[in-house]
Amino acid sequence: MQHPKKKKLCKLSPNILVKAIQTFLEKEYDGKKYDEAERCPHCKSKNFYLHSFRKKTFCILIKENGFKEIDVKIGVFRCKNCNKFFVASNTPFYQGCKYGKPIVDLCLWMTASMPYNRVENVLTQFGIQVDRDTVKRYCQKFGKRAKEIAGIGAFGEDIGVNILKILFNVKNVEELRKRYPDEKYDAVADETYPPIRGAKKKMKEENRIKKWEGNKKIKNYPDGFCVATSYLPHLQSFSSMICCPSSFNWLVARILFLPLERVTSICTDGNPSYKNANPILCIVHRFRKIIQSKEIKELEKEIHPNEFHEMLHYIFEEFKGEITETMKKIYPDLVEDDEFIGALSTNAIEGGNWRIKWNLRTSYSNLDGLIGKILLILLMDSVYVFRNGKPTESFAHLHSNFKFSNIMDGNLMLNDIEKPSIIQFSV
Repeated sequence: MQHPKKKKLCKLSPNILVKAIQTFLEKEYDGKKYDEAERCPHCKSKNFYLHSFRKKTFCILIKENGFKEIDVKIGVFRCKNCNKFFVASNTPFYQGCKYGKPIVDLCLWMTASMPYNRVENVLTQFGIQVDRDTVKRYCQKFGKRAKEIAGIGAFGEDIGVNILKILFNVKNVEELRKRYPDEKYDAVADETYPPIRGAKKKMKEENRIKKWEGNKKIKNYPDGFCVATSYLPHLQSFSSMICCPSSFNWLVARILFLPLERVTSICTDGNPSYKNANPILCIVHRFRKIIQSKEIKELEKEIHPNEFHEMLHYIFEEFKGEITETMKKIYPDLVEDDEFIGALSTNAIEGGNWRIKWNLRTSYSNLDGLIGKILLILLMDSVYVFRNGKPTESFAHLHSNFKFSNIMDGNLMLNDIEKPSIIQFSV
């Protein structure tokens, strides 16, 4: 077994904070016994006895004179019926994780907004030893287990995650409507393409060779993963996420919309793959096509730039008014005080896509790690208590019972909610 490299406490770290954290971990967990069990997990028998205790490292603290391991004692039981061994049910560890649950939860929470190496550095400053590769494995494990519990896909392969299942333990918007009938349920959807690791360098090399050969057709964008998300603007919560190596197509779009069953409306950027859902075309994308006409371009050359911008503003407001009146007739559920309050543009989710790329920081080559990282970003973006410079409680924070243990321990699977099927799709 490879031991962690030697580390020293940062001199700038607040001494009182480091001591408080380490003292709590030592008093709460060092030498603590876990010996509770209800029944044998193999044969469900209640006829068993405590056989022995097994020592396991809960966490490693960084002291001034080196490392200190905080160990706990896990009870090992033996069943009298099937003669098999099993461990205590109240063990403070996730299956397959080296350190205790609070340490893993802290790593996952920090990973949502930090790269793996930054998580390691911050934990080091607080006197807790966790290396970046361990943080990466926890993120990958979170993504894999999320797909097992709330995966969405087709033909037996899950390529996305139903975020509504994770946050609210519902199959789709239809079930969420029954629970919260007073809310508005319009949606927006969009896709983005984070580059694959090494793709930018490969693209530059290919373009350099093409230019040398005299070929004018060069690549403008590197190869990337397809990441598509759907968002409920009035709930300010993401509802589904797709992450796959293939390009965006009609099947991926239908899988993305599986949790959106019974949604009032869907606004998209006009990608042909969304046509089966009969979406609202983003008003900004519509207006772009209008101003790209020959008449508008010729007019731009003839009048002063300030007058041209004023004219575009007037045309846009008039165009928006016409669209709004049409939407009022089509979607009366999204009208309040004679105003249409549904999503007319994809601006809300495009901001979320920007935050995905910002928090990813670096490119990825492993799809499991990418899914785990993006899912953590979307969950943290949906469950918040501070937004736009002031305390604000999100709908998901108010009504969701989300915990990392729901995914890592598989607690959501106890409710046995059926995964949505591609055959059941209808919007």
